[in-house]
Parts: sequence; C-alpha cells; structure tokens
Amino acid sequence: MFPDLSPGHPDALYGVSLCLAGLGLEDCIPPEIGNLIQLKELDLSHNRLCGGIPAFGTLLKLTSLNLRNNCLTGPIPKELGNLILLRKLNLANNYLRGEVPEEVTRLPSLLCVFLGNGGLRRGLPVLMNAWPIAFASQT
Repeated sequence: MFPDLSPGHPDALYGVSLCLAGLGLEDCIPPEIGNLIQLKELDLSHNRLCGGIPAFGTLLKLTSLNLRNNCLTGPIPKELGNLILLRKLNLANNYLRGEVPEEVTRLPSLLCVFLGNGGLRRGLPVLMNAWPIAFASQT
C-alpha cells in the first residue's frame, strides 16, 4: 500500500528520490504522486501495479522514471512530454498499448528509453530517429 501522498499530510514524502521497487505492490499507481513536485527519480519497478500510467505532468524536475516489470495497461500519457528534464524512461515489460505520443518522442533531455515487450504500435525506426542517442527495445 502506498503512503498518503496528499499535500500537507504528515506522511507525505518530499524527497527527491522515491524507490519502491520490488516490494510486491499491487493496485493502481496513485495520482497523488503528482503532488511530489520536487521528485527527481521515481522507481516503481518490479511490482504488480496495474491500471494506466498517471499523467505525471506536474513532476517537472523528474529525470528518471522506471515503471518496468509491472502490469500497467493502456496508452503512454502524452503529458509525459511535459517532463523536459527526463533523461531515462523505462516502461518495459508491461501491457501498454497504442503509439508512443509524439510529445514524448520530442523530450529534449531523454538519453535512454526502454519500451520492450509491450503492445506499442509505433515502429522501432521511428523511435530510433526520435531518440538518436540511445534506444533499447529490450531490457
């Protein structure tokens, strides 16, 4: 279970890094994580999180987002394109569908992308042109 992340709650987290990897978390990712506006790194990998990826568009200081090895479904939110400082994006080994939003392919700081083993429709050559520095379709 996630801690209460509502603003002003005494248990709310205000650090720059949140790593809850491999804790066996189940349920949806709470949208209240968007309240952690100082967050630079978010790692929720290797859990059993389900549902869609929250927009996270308010996490403007985020440099690393790791949601690998969960049960996330649906599209990649175009609001991730607001994360202009994002350098690493790992969404591999989920059940994501649809295309990678153009807003995400234009992130100026993105250096490393992992999207493998999902149902994304946008082809590898298009993504490699969008991210010429590093791209990995498998993790």
